[in-house]
Amino acid sequence: MAGSTKTARGAMVVLLWYRKGLRVHDSPALAAACEGATAVCPVFCLDPWFVSSGKVGPIRLRFLAEALADLDASLRARGSRLLVLHGKPEEELPRVAREWGATHIVWEKDGVEPYGLKRDAAVREACAPLGVTITETNGHARVRGPHACDGSARRAPTPHPPSRPPPYRAIRARLPLRARARHGAVTRSATSTSCSSSPRARR
Repeated sequence: MAGSTKTARGAMVVLLWYRKGLRVHDSPALAAACEGATAVCPVFCLDPWFVSSGKVGPIRLRFLAEALADLDASLRARGSRLLVLHGKPEEELPRVAREWGATHIVWEKDGVEPYGLKRDAAVREACAPLGVTITETNGHARVRGPHACDGSARRAPTPHPPSRPPPYRAIRARLPLRARARHGAVTRSATSTSCSSSPRARR
């Protein structure tokens, strides 16, 4: 969609903010953006925070560039294209929404990452004066933020440790009596051998 400062009355222009789910297949955000929309404008914001924080090295940046190029090719094959914005999301998204006359912004939830939650809150605050409707969809994250189910604060679930193997006595108790006696004899023999080979035993 070309940039425009006017929106037809009743038109639903959706700004689709791609973040981590850089794909067109199996994309809840894309499906939500296309539902009832007059036009969908896919964008990706190259946030300088990720580079300046040192969290993203040259290899990851190269992978990101390849993923964005592949996403753009997939969108062009469907008659659209990807616009890559350079700057803070809370500054770039409201600017593009104003220029294109966007009525909605859709993105996938980012889980419980502190920076992601702070960034999304800043985008909401910056877009509030524009009267833009913001929709968050479920995406790659299993935890949907601090107010996931019932409005109470939640922590990310920690994986349960693997169950401990049964103790030696429990395993030995399951053996038949003959095997149990033979196993006990082997154990006693190994113990006596180790004791006899010690310096104290040779004295």
